[in-house]
Amino acid sequence: MTTLTPAQIAGYARQAGFSGPALVTAVAVALAESGGRTDATNVNRNGSTDRGVWQLNDKAHPWVTSINWQDPAANAAGAYRIYREAGGTFRPWVTFTNGSAGRFQLQATQAAGAPADPGSADNAGFLDHIPLLGDAADAAGAARDGVRLAATGAAWVSNPHNWLRVVYVVTGGALIIAGVQLTVSGRVSKVVAPISSTVKAVATKGKVS
Repeated sequence: MTTLTPAQIAGYARQAGFSGPALVTAVAVALAESGGRTDATNVNRNGSTDRGVWQLNDKAHPWVTSINWQDPAANAAGAYRIYREAGGTFRPWVTFTNGSAGRFQLQATQAAGAPADPGSADNAGFLDHIPLLGDAADAAGAARDGVRLAATGAAWVSNPHNWLRVVYVVTGGALIIAGVQLTVSGRVSKVVAPISSTVKAVATKGKVS
């Protein structure tokens, strides 16, 4: 079993054709779908199987069984084909539509910024059947996907219950610190008070009438 790093996933995704915000989302989806495992499989209730890094479904896309889906280059090319056939969106992936891919946004962004070179891979003929879409449509789809992925992370921040938990934690920490300070101050006062009294008594006796 081979597990790809986020940077390697980004390298294969870029080689397949993903770019810009779509490259970031492609990496996040792969991490959510398979964790980067090239031999990952998942048998669904309908009898279909999701295969490889991007978990290509062999029922929705029968051609998946005819490719070397364990090869990350071929799997990435397959993911790009599905992405293009979906109108330049990631709607075919459940981890994208349910928002779980959003957990990997930071890792994906970093990887997309410095993708590893996967080396040459022969995808000849594989992309020949991809219907060409306008660059504007691709850009619009990638932008929508980026917004949805970012919105997932923002949902946690906008939830008042989560902020209430933060307030509880911060307030509790502040009370603990204040309690420690009061305890220390009290002990210092108990030690200093007798010393101060002694100093005053000595000073008083030493005064000349």
